[in-house]
Amino acid sequence: MQRNEENMFKPLHHNHAIESVIFRLTGKGEMMENERTNLQNGYEKYWKAILPKEIQAHLMGISLGPTPLVDDTPNPLAPTRYVEFSRTGNAAWWMEIASHTITIGCSQYAGWDKVSGKAFGLFSALAKVLDANHPLAQICSAELTYVNLFKWVGAEHAYEPELAIQKFRVPQTVTCSKTAPTLKEWHLSEGWVRNPEAERVLERFQISSMLQRNGDQMQPIIRIETTAIWGFGTSTSHFNLTKAFENIQKVDGEDIDGRIKYDELHERVKLLFGTLITENLADLIGLRKAEEKNDGT
Repeated sequence: MQRNEENMFKPLHHNHAIESVIFRLTGKGEMMENERTNLQNGYEKYWKAILPKEIQAHLMGISLGPTPLVDDTPNPLAPTRYVEFSRTGNAAWWMEIASHTITIGCSQYAGWDKVSGKAFGLFSALAKVLDANHPLAQICSAELTYVNLFKWVGAEHAYEPELAIQKFRVPQTVTCSKTAPTLKEWHLSEGWVRNPEAERVLERFQISSMLQRNGDQMQPIIRIETTAIWGFGTSTSHFNLTKAFENIQKVDGEDIDGRIKYDELHERVKLLFGTLITENLADLIGLRKAEEKNDGT
């Protein structure tokens, strides 16, 4: 399909469409409120200079029946987020500890090497707070999500989702007859598990087409979320947070380098994304050129 410069989708940014990148680790257990002091000390020492704003959620306990006069059971840690804000007031980087998960997000993409390097450094900083036997340090799944955003800049009557999304990925009910307008708001999601007998890697995508206000008009946008999760649905495979993001040498077959694992997830997410968008759009953001470079062609 030939590109029409007047009627086309354009990426969120000049040279890429990435709205955010999310790294998430899920452990076998969680931190407790009685560990708050250790976490606070670690924050002051290891990552406050990177994520200067601390935000703590407040949990309220509600009793539905008789309770003992004294309850020594520690409560789970309230969700805690550490944030670096951009000049516009939006979160540029953040790390959140909530329940069994550690989530690191970035909305200022500067290439995989730089973004992953900073994320790995934050994982490593948090690991300094946890003992190797801590349940949150026993990582049973690693997740990577990319969110890409494309904006329609053409005439309203000329809107075609197939200028952004591969035709076979667009639901047939979206592109209506010649006498009916094309639907601009719809959602599609799919997922599958690869290698189910071993590592269990889940690959999934979500495509959301919606309208976003732009001045006095509603501008169609397409949001594509691609995710790969290593260790999905199983706790048999795991690695230790206290080792996984350091410059370590493997001394036994059980140690897993988390950096390598995330590099593998990154390749899966990138390949999946490439199967969803059109060749013209891939050319526009340099995706095909990057793939050719990686292939040595």
